[in-house]
Amino acid sequence: MRQANNKRVRGRSSGGRRSPNGANRSYESNGPETKIRGTAMQVYEKYCALARDAGSNSDYVSAENFQQHAEHYYRIMSAAQEQAQQRQQNRQQNGSQPVANEDDGNRGEANREPAPEVDPAEADQPVVDIDVQAS
Repeated sequence: MRQANNKRVRGRSSGGRRSPNGANRSYESNGPETKIRGTAMQVYEKYCALARDAGSNSDYVSAENFQQHAEHYYRIMSAAQEQAQQRQQNRQQNGSQPVANEDDGNRGEANREPAPEVDPAEADQPVVDIDVQAS
């Protein structure tokens, strides 16, 4: 009888760290009237449209409610944008270089200068300092 593989990974593998409030994250809003799904920008725009419609129908209470929902998603978008700018600044401060394009002429190892050859007998040997104490 064959045994089942208990080490099976479930769910999706993202391959790296991802921000939980990224710009492309999908949201599901249970608003006052209907359920709205989409990115933060899409949900924000939908609530703005609902607020405009409610205001034009003289339903000012519903319009204010929709505006408050829209403001929530606006704050999510601005927080995600702030995080992206901070990551970009960190990359610039850490000296990360953008990936070289093939048109730049940088093709990895081919354009690097070769390392100078050193005879192992002439090379400096590492110094190991061992402090031996009698017991």
